[in-house]
Order: sequence, then C-alpha cells, then structure tokens
Amino acid sequence: MTANKDELKKTLIILSENDFHLKEKETAEKLLLTMLDFIGDSDPVLRDKLIYSAFCTFVGDGCFSEKTLSELTDKLICEDYIFWHINEDDVLGILRRSFSVLFLAETLSRHAEKPYLSEKQIGNVKNALIKYFISEQDLRGYDETYGWAHAVAHTSDAFCALLGCGISQKDCEEILYAIQNKFMCGKKVFDAEEDERAASFVYEIIKTKTDKAFLIEWLKDFAKAAEITEYFSRLRARINCKNLIRDLYFRIAHNGGDKELLPVLLETEAKLNRFVKR
Repeated sequence: MTANKDELKKTLIILSENDFHLKEKETAEKLLLTMLDFIGDSDPVLRDKLIYSAFCTFVGDGCFSEKTLSELTDKLICEDYIFWHINEDDVLGILRRSFSVLFLAETLSRHAEKPYLSEKQIGNVKNALIKYFISEQDLRGYDETYGWAHAVAHTSDAFCALLGCGISQKDCEEILYAIQNKFMCGKKVFDAEEDERAASFVYEIIKTKTDKAFLIEWLKDFAKAAEITEYFSRLRARINCKNLIRDLYFRIAHNGGDKELLPVLLETEAKLNRFVKR
C-alpha cells in the first residue's frame, strides 16, 4: 500500500503542473480506484490538495463515464465510505467519511448539470447524507496535524448539491431539521465557517421554495437553544445558532431574498443573545 501511495502522490503532483487536466481521459478511470483507497489519508496534501482537487477536475472535464459516476455514487454511501468507523474515535475515520461526502457533492453537482442518476439513487443519497449528518460526532474543523476534517461544512456542500437534483419540499424540510439539530446539539462551537456553509443551503431554500410558514416556524425554533439546561451545551448551541441566524440575515440583506423574514431573524437572534435587552 505504501508503494501505491507514493506512486499515486508522485503521479498527481505531476498532473497538478497542468492543473490536473488530462491529455488522455482514460487515465482518470485508471487512477480512481487508487484515489479512493487514499480518500481519507492522514496526509493533507495527498488527501485534499491532490486527490480531491484531481477528482474535481476529472469530473468537471467529463473524464468519467456516467456508469462510473453512478457506481461511484452508490459506493460512497456505503459503510466503507461515509459511514466508515462512524462510531469510533478515529481520526482516519472522520477524514475518510468527510472527504467521501465531498466526493458525493461533486458527483451530485455533475448530475445536476447532466442527469445520470435515477430518482431512487437520489433518494438513497439524500437519506444516507441525513443519516450521516445526524450520526457524525467528530465535529472538528481544521486540525493542525491532519488538515481539514470539516464534516459539517462538507455535508452542507453536499446538501446544496442535492438541491440541483430535484429533491422535494419534504426532502428539504428533512435536511433543514437535521441542520437545526446539529446546530442545537451544543457539542462544539463551530469555528471554521461551518455556519456559512449551512447558511448557503438554507439561503437557497429561502430563494426557491414557497412554504414560508414552515420556514418562519423553523427559524423561530432556534430560540429554543437558549432553554437548554446544561450551561456549556447551552452556551455552545446559542453561539452556533446565533451565527447561523446572523448569516441568513446578512445573506438576505446583501444578496436579496424574502425581506419579510428579516424581522423573524432579528427576533430569533435577540432571544438567543443574552447581551440584548428585551
């Protein structure tokens, strides 16, 4: 395995000199299996700068057949990838899971441009991503030794990609509840802009979906973070929820959207903010 890893790294470094654009597309198919072997490698340069960057370019350049991408999408939602060692305290586990989710975001984005997945596959991916997001307990953002883990941000990216795949209003509501629960769990303060990445999904919902009554109640429910009994869980949840609510407020203020939601966001933020007099 070490020889394969060293050989893969050397090959990808050479390809990076041309920004991973290939002269022969079949090279991508040959490299894919080895890239998947090291998708969650502890070396952040190999995992992130080389494997993930190469994969994004290969997908964007149309180097993979629809059959390959379809099979890969099915593979990534299995126990060996986004659920790898999900119940274990294992740094290699979170790296493999989180970067498998990033690969999924790319395959879904490709489908949004040129559909190749069945409706059943899209449903399976949606269910798996929600299950993964709820189950993931390793919430670190950037690790000084291993680089980016960033599970919350990566899953938010995949959720955004799902929006381009024709998921239903009910599917969107399921995802919104999963995001809300993760931000209210109070386990860790998100410190690597996870809130912004989650806000990107919510903002797209605000722009494109019509069930305003649901959105208003969903936004108001974030105020319940201030009612959590345990002090530090409450503190962490309030910070995370305040940040997400503020993100959404300024997304609408800066980029447009349903301005009727702004008073709801202000009211919810005030209930979460113990420094605001009410």
